[in-house]
Amino acid sequence: MTQSSAQVALISDGNAAASTIESVVASAFSVGSLSLSDAIDAEGALPGVAVFCLARLSGGDAARISDLCARHAITPLFVFRSYKLQHVDAARALGAAHCFVPPYDDATIVAAVRASLNAIVEASWSALHPSEERALRSSVASFDTMLEAASVGQPLPLEKVTQACENIQHSLGESNVNRWLGALQKHHDNTYRHSMFVCGVLAFFARSLGIRGDELKELTVGGFLHDAGKAMIPLAILDKPGKLDDEEWQVMRTHPAHSRDILLREHGLSERIVRMAVHHHEKLNGGGYPDGLNASQLDDPVRLTAICDVYAALAEERAYKPAMPPEKALEIMAGFEGHLDMDLLRAFRTFVLDQVKRGEAVAA
Repeated sequence: MTQSSAQVALISDGNAAASTIESVVASAFSVGSLSLSDAIDAEGALPGVAVFCLARLSGGDAARISDLCARHAITPLFVFRSYKLQHVDAARALGAAHCFVPPYDDATIVAAVRASLNAIVEASWSALHPSEERALRSSVASFDTMLEAASVGQPLPLEKVTQACENIQHSLGESNVNRWLGALQKHHDNTYRHSMFVCGVLAFFARSLGIRGDELKELTVGGFLHDAGKAMIPLAILDKPGKLDDEEWQVMRTHPAHSRDILLREHGLSERIVRMAVHHHEKLNGGGYPDGLNASQLDDPVRLTAICDVYAALAEERAYKPAMPPEKALEIMAGFEGHLDMDLLRAFRTFVLDQVKRGEAVAA
C-alpha cells in the first residue's frame, strides 16, 4: 500500500505490538506503514490520520511528532506497548484524538480511527453552500441517533429525521447530485454514506420528475429510513472491508425484515415509507426479497427507491472496489430488466447524464 493510496498511516518505533495493531487497523482501512524515523523525514504527503504505535514517547520524539503532524495536517492517535502515565500525558499534550494501552480492544481502536477520518470529511463540509452543510450535518447527527434507537428497540427520533430531510429538500435548489455524492464519498460510516447516497439521489431525481411538497418530503424520509433495519446487522458485516461471504450475505439479507419490525412500531409513518424500506430489494419478476413480490405489488416509491439503491451501490467507493463512473453504472443497470422498472430507469438515465453534463460545464 503506497502512502498516496493509504487512508491511514501506521507509524511505529518497531516495537513488538506494531504488527498486531497494523493488522487491526488494516482490517477496516487501507494502511501505509512507516518507521518513525522515515515518517519524520517524509517529504511527500501523508494520510490525514496517523496511528503512532510506540513503546515510549520521549521529549525529543514528542517535538518531532508535533512538527510532523503540523507539516502534514495529521490527526494523531497513539497506541502504547504498555501503560505509563507520562507517555499518555505527552500524547494528549500533542492533541492526540485517542490513546490506547493494553489490553487493546480491536473494535474500539477501529471505531476511533473511523471517527477521526470522518471528522476530517465532515470538516470539509464547511466549504459547501450553507444549505448543503446544514443538510449534511443534520443528516449525520439524526442518522446516528436513529440507528442507536432502532438497535435497542426505542422509538425513532422522527422529528429529527424529518427536520434533516427538510434540510435536504431545502438544499436541492442550491446543490446537485454530484456535489451531494462528492461530499459523502469519503465518509467512512458505510451505512450512513449509503443511506444518504440513496436519500439524496432519490430526492434530486424525484424533484427532476416534478415531484414537490409533501410527496417529495415523504420520498426523502423514505430514502433516509430505507435501510433502518441495518441497525440490527453486526458491525463486523456492515463495515467489512471486503466482499461478504455466503453466510454473511444471508445475515445482510435480513435487514429489510428488520426494517419492517422497526418502522411498524412507529406512529405517524406512512405505509409508503414502510414499503420503501421493506421492499426496495424486491424485483418486478418476483425474484427479490424478503417477500418475493412481483410488479403488480410494487408501487412507484418502491420502484424509485430500488433504482436509487442499485445506483448508489454501484457508484459508491468501497475498500474492495473503486467508485464506478455513472455511464458504466447505468450501462449495468440497463441489463436489470425484470428487476428494475425500465421506464423509470430511462428517465433516471437522462437525469444522471444531465447532472454529469452540468458538473462538467461548471468544472470547465
